[in-house]
Amino acid sequence: GEERGKGESDFALKWIGSICRAASSLYLQRITQIPSLSLSGSKQLCSDIDYFVNVVTALGTETEEGLKRVGHFLSCSKEELLLLQDTLPQSEDRTLFQVVLSLRQY
Repeated sequence: GEERGKGESDFALKWIGSICRAASSLYLQRITQIPSLSLSGSKQLCSDIDYFVNVVTALGTETEEGLKRVGHFLSCSKEELLLLQDTLPQSEDRTLFQVVLSLRQY
């Protein structure tokens, strides 16, 4: 009855969440393997990341924060990136920031 339906629903949400986290992680890993991007390629990747994040959010789960950060960095102009460079702490953000600088060939 009702308890079985709730249990199935909980299982489905956990399953979807697990798949979305794995897909986010794989997406981020693949992005870090891109050797370089043109300005239009950067804009397209930023749009693709935004779309992915929106779909995952609509499914009721979260994406990897690093993927969101890469999307944010890709949306920045060269000037904004250079200003950010001095304010980022030594962390995963700095590593992802360096990936974006490399992608954009700055």
